[in-house]
Amino acid sequence: MQSKIYRFLKWTERYTKTDMIYIGENGFWLGVGQIVGIISSFTLSILLANFVDPNTYGIYKYIFSTAALLSAFTLTGMNTTVIRAVAQGRDSMFKKSIKIQLKWSLLYFLFSLFLAVYYLYNENIAYAISFIIVAIFGPLSNTMNTYQAFLRGKKMFRTSTMYSNITTLVYFLVTVYVIFFAPSAIWLVCAYFVVNGLVNTFFCFFIQKKYPTTNSEIDMSDISYTKHQSLTNILNSMAQQTDNIIIYHLLGPVQLAIYSFAVLIPDRLRALFTSLTPLALPKLAENKHKTWDSIRRKTKQLLLIASVIMVFYLLLAPFGYKLFFSNYLSSLPYSQVYVLSLILLPSYILIPTLWANYEKKSLYILHVTLPFFKIILSIVCIFLYGIWGAIFVKLLYSVVYLQVSYLFAHESIEKIKH
Repeated sequence: MQSKIYRFLKWTERYTKTDMIYIGENGFWLGVGQIVGIISSFTLSILLANFVDPNTYGIYKYIFSTAALLSAFTLTGMNTTVIRAVAQGRDSMFKKSIKIQLKWSLLYFLFSLFLAVYYLYNENIAYAISFIIVAIFGPLSNTMNTYQAFLRGKKMFRTSTMYSNITTLVYFLVTVYVIFFAPSAIWLVCAYFVVNGLVNTFFCFFIQKKYPTTNSEIDMSDISYTKHQSLTNILNSMAQQTDNIIIYHLLGPVQLAIYSFAVLIPDRLRALFTSLTPLALPKLAENKHKTWDSIRRKTKQLLLIASVIMVFYLLLAPFGYKLFFSNYLSSLPYSQVYVLSLILLPSYILIPTLWANYEKKSLYILHVTLPFFKIILSIVCIFLYGIWGAIFVKLLYSVVYLQVSYLFAHESIEKIKH
């Protein structure tokens, strides 16, 4: 059976012009992890839509989005650096990265604590408790998940997926319990941050003990590049959350809940392809002379896949919302327009090319300049047009981001070639 699968994958390489054996061996496990995560997330979304009050869910999304925005001030680029360093044989970068990330999480902790004090002063106990939970467990969750980067740098995708699925399962079970027996914003926040913080911490120490790193030399350029990438990624991370926070403050928690369910399914569909980045990065780090024809071919293939998904979604979304999200039918028109943002799929191949080649200037433009304009546009458009304004900005950003990343990836590969 294995030999037949091997021959089939080798046969498909004539048409895909891609290392299908590598994808079959490693991409399969990353795909399994994505599918498990999406199924559990989709199931939780159905339960949240039907058993949690929209006002409560909107408050939870606001706290979650604020926490995600605050995490922008941590070393968000460290996992990418660890994958690259481990793929090149510098295993000790894994353990070193944990210490550095914890130091850089101090701002995250302090900002969260400040918000907790602010809401406590204003006698909003629920928000205060929620941000105390974020302050304690948020840095742990963000830092300790670096064990996943180590495993992926080692191309141990099966092991990575197994631990990721365990984390997903624990979070799923705890959240289901909360939805049915304690459906409040505080307990939803607690379920996410406490579970992820504690489970990631356990697995991080477990992996360090099971796979002790050698005393390989640490390339200081890795640390320097991580700091640079993280600093340039601050606005990018903030831009991903500002729409939620602006909608909450301008339109209220119920409208934020409607917006959240509008972008939910398209974002989950796009998440199916996020495994392309950790899959591609070790390969690109090993072989910087990847031809542009290969990258361009994969870009066209992903655009074709995105087009097919968009057509099916436009046809099936009305039935899906009536069946699963009947309390959020007002989200449907927004969602059918927002699904066009799937044109971003090729960026999961293009951006790792820039990371692998340390293209600082290109990444600066993509992760600083473009997000800056996105934030400004979001404020203006949401103020003027509400949720439709947020959808318009997301679509415009997707088009511009894809075009710019395509040009930069081409330029990067041509520069190495010459």
